[in-house]
Amino acid sequence: MQIVPAIDLQGGSVVRAVGGGRESYHPVDSKLLEGAEPIDIGRAFAEKFGFGHAYIADLDAIGGADPAWDVYVGLAACGLKLWIDAGLSDNARIERMAEFADDHAEVTNVIFGLESLPDIETMSHGLQLVGAERFIFSLDMKNGRPMTVSDHWNGKLAANIAKVVINAGVRKIALIDVATVGMHGGCGTERLCHMLHHKHPEITFYAGGGVRGARDLESLARHGCAAALVGSALHDGWLKKEDLEAYDLGSGDLE
Repeated sequence: MQIVPAIDLQGGSVVRAVGGGRESYHPVDSKLLEGAEPIDIGRAFAEKFGFGHAYIADLDAIGGADPAWDVYVGLAACGLKLWIDAGLSDNARIERMAEFADDHAEVTNVIFGLESLPDIETMSHGLQLVGAERFIFSLDMKNGRPMTVSDHWNGKLAANIAKVVINAGVRKIALIDVATVGMHGGCGTERLCHMLHHKHPEITFYAGGGVRGARDLESLARHGCAAALVGSALHDGWLKKEDLEAYDLGSGDLE
């Protein structure tokens, strides 16, 4: 299993994401370094842990602002390959992100979040432009309930949404319950990951949010997760470099 550090961007800083309440997020107070400047934190992840990838949640872009293109470039310059979620909610933004990814080889995965996508047609357009090898569908949930603005997915169970997007050609799915993010209470998506991995062994599943330490990583690996997204546990010192020695930190590409 690979470990991928998460960097939540908001208002020009890296913020501590807690329980999905974005209006109350504050700049992260990290034990790794002083300050919450994105490039400094990206450099710390690369130099202090040896991470080669980072998951970027651009919360301003998810909220409708322009993506932080310059920050992405700066993070890539730290030696990180990027997984970017920039609120891809319409074809124009998807096309701009696809162009950016084509121009910057460091962008290895583009995240299409359920909470941002208006319909499956927009998702399919993105899949065609980005390609299945770089496309990750983020199955966004809150307390186990899918977060969606789409009538197509509204009221459907998470497992049923996963089946729909798999049938549409998606081959990578991230399971993220924002209610657990930053809460140090565990991911809460292990059972769903296990069930989906059993039903769809050809699909790669990732999970994030709420990781407390090494035991949570072990649990995610047992339940079929190919990668775990971690944030607060790194900043708070609950996960140290020695805890990660058994895992892939991204020095090679994740299939």
